Amino acid sequence: MKSFRYLQILVLLALSASALFAQQGFTNETRALYILDISRYVRFNDSIQAREEFVITVLEKNSNLYFELEELSKNRKEIQGKPIAIRVCTDIPKLQAGQVVFLNREDGFNMDEVIEQTKGSNTLLISEGYPFRSSMINFVVVDGEPRFEANEELMVQEGLYVNELFLAQAIKTREDWE
Repeated sequence: MKSFRYLQILVLLALSASALFAQQGFTNETRALYILDISRYVRFNDSIQAREEFVITVLEKNSNLYFELEELSKNRKEIQGKPIAIRVCTDIPKLQAGQVVFLNREDGFNMDEVIEQTKGSNTLLISEGYPFRSSMINFVVVDGEPRFEANEELMVQEGLYVNELFLAQAIKTREDWE
């Protein structure tokens, strides 16, 4: 009986391990790392100097990513010389302008509504899973690896400028993405 129980536990561990290692794409940890890293490579207009904090807003139905960003920001402390403030919002009309807004298509938010809500506020929109070139930065999975595509045109319209070395790492064509 003990050996049968031991075998059951061993099989469960093996299945759990294979599921863990087979997991590909983005996790909340990789999302948070990408958001914080990307925020360093974007140059905002001069209005950022008047702000007391660098505000990252997570537009989501649950707050799992919020907690991961909070945890990572304890170590980073600042972006572009400003202390990091992480906010969460669950409704587009209540969305307040900050430096960065992140949204995931799985949460069902309409990208056009978010763009309209943040228009003219010098806010970087980072998304995941939206159609090609519908956001400024969009997280995608290519061959099981987390990547991102960049829409420089949308960023420039909002007065945002991105380091060329950073842009060189982005997916720029639909063919690269698919």
